[in-house]
Parts: sequence; structure tokens; C-alpha cells
Amino acid sequence: MYNNYKINYDPSATIVNNLVLGSLDTGLTASALTRGLMPSNLLDVTAKSLNYRDSVLNSIAHSLEEEKQSALGVLIGAIETCPDMDPKLSGYSEYAAAIALMLNQPDVAAKVIARNERNGASSLLQTLATVIARKIYGSVFIKMVTDSGPEAYERWTMVDRPAYFPGQII
Repeated sequence: MYNNYKINYDPSATIVNNLVLGSLDTGLTASALTRGLMPSNLLDVTAKSLNYRDSVLNSIAHSLEEEKQSALGVLIGAIETCPDMDPKLSGYSEYAAAIALMLNQPDVAAKVIARNERNGASSLLQTLATVIARKIYGSVFIKMVTDSGPEAYERWTMVDRPAYFPGQII
């Protein structure tokens, strides 16, 4: 569906109409993304805890294909708002490339990863590039994500969330 996206910077692109109040609850965050909405705190929380990101991706992996497409669409829209050296580019790209692989769209994931060449791709994006090269996407990739998801969720809820956001309600 998104194979025709250029995934390039577009100075006129905006996600303002898709922004919603963010949550520390990974299920609510995933739910917002799968409805085409962008949680306002997505990148801030992800920067503090990769377990948060992995738990959100696990929740998205369990969603319907149409919901994954909605999440991919809003993330590609966010990527298009980022100039090449924008630090937000990598964060949005990690989510978008992983979801594209869940949807069996390695070409979209590769385009997303390629947008990060000037910044230097994060370790997750480098791993996803390897996954593409080894042709591990679709249901096999979803299984990889869901196999590690419960552990990421537990580390997020028991260790990271209390450490980085003490006393904050979900």
C-alpha cells in the first residue's frame, strides 16, 4: 500500500492533526498508532527506554493488518516532516521500518532505513537492514517481535517506567 511513498523530507508535511496526548501505557500508545494517531510523547519515552519501544511494537504485531497499515501511514507522515539531520528521524524510522517488515513490505523498510544514512543508522535500523538482507519479514518477523515482547513489557513496567517516570500515572 505504501510502496509508492518517497519517504523524503517534505517541508509542507505535518502531523499536527494526528497528534494526541501520549501515554506511558504501551498498549494505549500502540492503540493510538494503529488508529493513525501520533502520541505526543512517543519519541521522548522511547529515548529513555528501548523496552518501551519494543513493547509498543509487540502490541502492534498483534494488531490487524489494516491497523498496522494505519500505524505505518502516520509514521511515514512523521518521517516526511523530518529533515535529514533531525534527531526525530531515527526514532520514527525504527517504528516504521519494523512495522513495514511486519506487513511484508521490505522495500518500504529499506527506503525508511536509507533515509537515515546521513545521520548514521541506529543499532535497531542496522539490525533491520540485516533482517531485510536475510529475507526475514512478514509472519517470521512478527514471531521474532512477539517472542521478545513479553520480556520487554515486563522490563518496561517493572524497571524502566518506575526509574524514569517515578510516581507518574500511566
